[in-house]
Amino acid sequence: MILVYIGIFGIDRTVQTHYMVRISSLYEYSVILFLFAYYSSGNKLVRKTVIGLLMIAFIFQDYYYGGRITSLQIILLAISTLLNGMITKKLALIGSIVGIFVNSLVGVYRNLIHFDFIAAFLNLKNQLFVFDTPIYAYYASATHVATINYTNISLSERFQSAANFICSIFLGSEENSGNITKYVNDHYYINVGGGIFPTHFYFWFGWLGVILSALIVVGILKITLKTNNTLTMLISISIITTIPRWFLYTPLSLFRNIFLISIFYCLFILGYKFTTQTSIRLSH
Repeated sequence: MILVYIGIFGIDRTVQTHYMVRISSLYEYSVILFLFAYYSSGNKLVRKTVIGLLMIAFIFQDYYYGGRITSLQIILLAISTLLNGMITKKLALIGSIVGIFVNSLVGVYRNLIHFDFIAAFLNLKNQLFVFDTPIYAYYASATHVATINYTNISLSERFQSAANFICSIFLGSEENSGNITKYVNDHYYINVGGGIFPTHFYFWFGWLGVILSALIVVGILKITLKTNNTLTMLISISIITTIPRWFLYTPLSLFRNIFLISIFYCLFILGYKFTTQTSIRLSH
């Protein structure tokens, strides 16, 4: 029911004269809800079918309104869960080629005032079928590096940004210097959003930060893949399926997803134990 509500009300359907982000934060974090929906579905075909249909609806709706990253995350989640073991190497290759084309086409389509397939295809051809999201992320990362190397930003300002980032993981706010890309855009160099994972840490701690970013990712993956329990399994699936978000946009998605999944899992277990004990008491 929550996913149905988000699918209906989690997106702005008003007519726009130019592209702007249409999806809400709830729509973006629906990936986590889909993950828990699959986890709680058991081996019941009906439940998995409903989850699959909702995934398809979310993907098409996101594409229709010019989004891509949320759709890509849901597709990767479906491959990791519902379609696990069904995707061959040949099918994966074909799907990757089609996916690059579709995502690039959506990138062109969302910049057109009125959709014209021929105009969109010609624009895409002129851009050599390039998927523009990595380009924007690279440019934003360049502004992160340039701010450190070519401005007088102080160490205290950088450390305050790191502190704000850590707070935003738990408190949910991104309207502070912890959101490096926005902060740099507002105060130093213009960018259009995004930024790859390591340059955020470079902004905070220099080259030591780049090394730290690699150690963090390796450490998290090592712990989740070596620890054999349900929570770490859910976290590892989330890390893999949300790579397009946390690596190309913001590290916040990685850490906040881990935090939210841990909270939801604890609530899920508590709810399960409560309902089980209640059922036992009622049966007696």
